[in-house]
Amino acid sequence: MAICVNCGKETRRCLCDDCREEVDIEQLCLDIISYKPGKMVDENNPESEKYMNRIWESIAEKLEYKSHLKSIVFELTDALEEIRKNYIRVRCIGGGSTVASYSRNWIYEKCKELLEHDRLSQYEKLVIKEILLRTYLGDALFFEADKLVGQLIQGEKIPLKNYITAGDFYTKTRRYDIAETIFCDGLRAYPHAFYLDSQREENNNRRPEIGKKRQYLPNTADKKIKYKEFMDSIQIDVSIAKKQVIAAKEYVKTTEVRDADFTDFVAYDIETTGFASYDSMVELGAIKVIGGNIIEEERFIFNEMNKPIKSVKMKKDAAKITGITDQDLKNAKPLTEVMPAFKAFIGDLVLVGFNNIAFDSKFLARAGRYGNTIIDNPQFDVMKYMEKFRDKLDIPKKGGTLDQLAEQLHVVNKHAHRAYEDAATTAKVFLKLKEMEGEAEEKKEDSLDDFLSDLDEW
Repeated sequence: MAICVNCGKETRRCLCDDCREEVDIEQLCLDIISYKPGKMVDENNPESEKYMNRIWESIAEKLEYKSHLKSIVFELTDALEEIRKNYIRVRCIGGGSTVASYSRNWIYEKCKELLEHDRLSQYEKLVIKEILLRTYLGDALFFEADKLVGQLIQGEKIPLKNYITAGDFYTKTRRYDIAETIFCDGLRAYPHAFYLDSQREENNNRRPEIGKKRQYLPNTADKKIKYKEFMDSIQIDVSIAKKQVIAAKEYVKTTEVRDADFTDFVAYDIETTGFASYDSMVELGAIKVIGGNIIEEERFIFNEMNKPIKSVKMKKDAAKITGITDQDLKNAKPLTEVMPAFKAFIGDLVLVGFNNIAFDSKFLARAGRYGNTIIDNPQFDVMKYMEKFRDKLDIPKKGGTLDQLAEQLHVVNKHAHRAYEDAATTAKVFLKLKEMEGEAEEKKEDSLDDFLSDLDEW
């Protein structure tokens, strides 16, 4: 049995027979499209609870992803005539900030049909044109978008989103004065639209003469080419630096050292978007140790977040463990800045990590490839070194984590699973293990001296 999305009682379909007769199905669909399950309540605003729909929340809780609540719209619209059904479904698929690539051909087909139909109001056609423009931008169809954008803001009543999308398009194509005019017109029509005002500020921040942020460029090579072709056509010069990526077969192999007979080294750790080989490093932390001394001063510390390779997103498990979100990475530095800086920091010192030979070194090498920087320093793995001390430490016979080792050695790590804190912890446990090894060697020497002395006396 399903739950009626309108009244909440059990029914065979998503809308019970009584509600199907009484409810405005189109308006119900639009309300579901705009609803954000799990995000309607603001802890700082007790009044926000009145905007929460408990029926929809209970349905969303049973779905794999709460955002899939919108899929109910496709069943609800079966009762509508074809043109109204397609209009609502286009709004459902194209209602977010971007249109998924697998839906774009369908969007193009349906939008063309809807814009040619006389059963849609002028306002509804403006809504469809805004969705179509964002679909064009998703496919880097800048020429098509430029022909359409002016139509988004024509008419007596213009949707708020049309001002935002049109202004954003002109900002991305570096026509900042036109964008400023559109945002100002939008603020006059919607004076309390905070997002419009923030978009206007974003537009001004990208102006070369006063801006603080880099001007827009698409995120893939093929889209960059299309973008430059369009920008050349409107006589705006765009320089696109060719991205240098070192081929995997040309990158150096990790060199492992096993002897812990060094006192100068760099302990490092990384955080990643996930744990698969195709995931990306997003945080790199390190501490330089000289003469066996840890000095937590700025010049001995490296701690940077970086943008993921190929726009990889944080996976749920990795985000939960590290606390790092996609939002945190938006203003992070590119690998082309982070990796050369890291190379300058480490010099030719040995890199010390925990499970770095099997894990961290591989991600570091990939980051080096995309950061056009060779990291060829020898590496020492504390997890392997730990094997010497298993009998003396209360850690599992197989495996064992940095946290477990740190606890046994009385090393406190207040922020585990963040790169710099784990790097500092690695340095401290490594030095403690070296100390234990040194004490064991001294005992051996003392035992040997005693034995030789006994021989002399005999």
